[in-house]
Amino acid sequence: MKHIPLAKPYFTEEEIDEVRDTLQSGWVAQGPRVKKLEDIISQHSDAKYGVAVNSCTSALHLSLLAHGLGHGDKIIVPDFTYMATGNVTLHIGAIPVLVDIDPITLCIDPTKIEEKIDKEVKAIIPVHAFGYPAEIQKINQIAEDHNLIVIEDAALALGSEINNKKIGSFQNTTCFSLQARKLITTGEGGMILSSSEEITEKLRAMRSQGAMSQQSSEHDLPVFQMLGLSYRLSDIQAAIGIVQMKRINDLINKRTHLAQHYNDLFVDSGLNIQIPKISKDIRQNFQTYVVILNQGNRNQIITKLREKQIESTIGTYALSHQPLFKTKEHFPISDYAFKNSLALPMYHELTADDVDYIVNSIKKIITSCV
Repeated sequence: MKHIPLAKPYFTEEEIDEVRDTLQSGWVAQGPRVKKLEDIISQHSDAKYGVAVNSCTSALHLSLLAHGLGHGDKIIVPDFTYMATGNVTLHIGAIPVLVDIDPITLCIDPTKIEEKIDKEVKAIIPVHAFGYPAEIQKINQIAEDHNLIVIEDAALALGSEINNKKIGSFQNTTCFSLQARKLITTGEGGMILSSSEEITEKLRAMRSQGAMSQQSSEHDLPVFQMLGLSYRLSDIQAAIGIVQMKRINDLINKRTHLAQHYNDLFVDSGLNIQIPKISKDIRQNFQTYVVILNQGNRNQIITKLREKQIESTIGTYALSHQPLFKTKEHFPISDYAFKNSLALPMYHELTADDVDYIVNSIKKIITSCV
């Protein structure tokens, strides 16, 4: 029986050749290939500056620090997101303020943000859930009205667009992931995009122990003017990303085709399942294909699919269900999504026949339990 993984990176001989050339160059730490990858991703996303780091969590952490956020500040985050979004707020001593999500997009609900804003709230971290863009124009307007910083958690949204405008081009600090499961991968890695030269200089310094580009007059050494960390990406990793970015549009087109096939099959199946929204003004990269099960037991379906050699998992977490973020407040849509969301296989080499088998398997599992 064929095994169908949840995700699988797509590599060719070109990535192997680029890594070999990097190793043979003798420059394997952060160097010219990191700079080239920064330029490629920032240009692709219509952003002014790019700063490569070793993960999207590092990207978010540095972005908060670069904007001067810290102890006691309140930061608005969606309840339905991966732990990293909330964790970085705690790492800087800030207070995460949880907000429920939109039931269709699964992104933070802009209509529920303003009721959470008080004088201690300093920033908003919207998450582009599974690659579907959050309503960033509305969020930016709210932020402007209340003098708040917006840092986009675009871990899954490289290449996604709103009205032909790419995520990363909305004048916010934007953080992408390049981790192994992502559309474009360097194995591990992250990228920060910014429109601000000042913020970019801080980010570049802080990823390298606070080393500024200015040189001291005595020994031609870097100057350390701020507290920093070691969050650098290597040229070995960047070499992979440089090649990956050449085919980003092909990767997204293939995933969009597969997502439409999934959607068509689920619509025809007669099952009560909420499928991802596909609309003309949104280009979702379909980093992850997630459905909401309105029938059947999600955890049981994951187990039964595994028996059929199909990998699947939950969509993501509700922060309010975790001990770190436990609160008496209830977020009904996030709660429902946490308990009923199902991420299904999505990767470049997935076939239409594979999708047929996956959907037919889900239908058999659900109907056999009725």
